[in-house]
Amino acid sequence: METYKLEDLQMQIIDKTLAQNMIKKYHYSNTCGSLKIAFGFKYNGEIKNIIAYTTPVGRFVCQEIMEGGDASNTLELIRMISIEPKPKNLESYCIHKTFEYIRKHFPQYKIIVSMADNSVGHHGYCYQASGFTYYGQSAKHKEWFLEGKRIHERNLFAKFGTTKYEEIRQVVGDKITYKEQDETKSRYYYIIAQDKREKKEILKKIKVKSLPFPKGDNKRYSVFEGNSFANLNGETTQKKDEVIYGNISIFDLMGESEKWNTK
Repeated sequence: METYKLEDLQMQIIDKTLAQNMIKKYHYSNTCGSLKIAFGFKYNGEIKNIIAYTTPVGRFVCQEIMEGGDASNTLELIRMISIEPKPKNLESYCIHKTFEYIRKHFPQYKIIVSMADNSVGHHGYCYQASGFTYYGQSAKHKEWFLEGKRIHERNLFAKFGTTKYEEIRQVVGDKITYKEQDETKSRYYYIIAQDKREKKEILKKIKVKSLPFPKGDNKRYSVFEGNSFANLNGETTQKKDEVIYGNISIFDLMGESEKWNTK
């Protein structure tokens, strides 16, 4: 397969539905919630990397990090996928390109947050290489499954108006289950400032302490093999040859940017 250099990549904002479908296909979780901004990095018309941002999932994460933090000034880097083979430092290179775009075109955002899922052997090395600040581990939480498929707590609340197990069970019965998450997540943030003066002012509002980076052996996964992140039976929700974008294969879309580019 053809190799390429980082500087050969072209970054574009891409259609959020396309981004969601590709993330579901290639991300280890096989899931993707609502997105606010999705960036695609292409080489010779083929997508090599997608970085997706959303409104922070945690209800209090914005206020926890920065005084005055809220959904109007904070974004969460919620999903990132890279297509193999890839050059070294692809993720950190692409992350910084998205930061440059956000700084210029969405100056209202001052903080980027993201989490590395320890339960799947991730520690956030791409965030560490990208200049993020590590500020500790998240609290343990429930992992929810609706009809055997993993569902985020926020989506559960949007659907039922509650995250209380007994109340949801009264509506759907045995279709709702959960398990206590054994592992926590490594939490990171990055300051997006227009200049050094603004960064200094933002730093005065930061409420969390910078901590030493967590280390460990990262794991690699193939989403085309069974794993425990898509449903309770250890089966992925997407298969390698499955069409997931209407009646058109994802691979047909990769070289046809005019169909999904946003201006």
